[in-house]
Amino acid sequence: MSKESYEKFGEMWLSAMTLEELRQLKWDVKRHWKKRRGERIRELHAELLWLGETVDIDFSKYPNE
Repeated sequence: MSKESYEKFGEMWLSAMTLEELRQLKWDVKRHWKKRRGERIRELHAELLWLGETVDIDFSKYPNE
């Protein structure tokens, strides 16, 4: 899949998210963060940023796994 196709798919997926799905995504971020799963938390955090949401996380405390 080309970068443009991937970005378009991502935008369609994010715009289709419901408020409940957004809440679940935020909960996943907090759950993975507490378990210190560095790589997954970075992926989820990037998704939230793309949605315009913020979750305060200091990534410098925990390096990538």
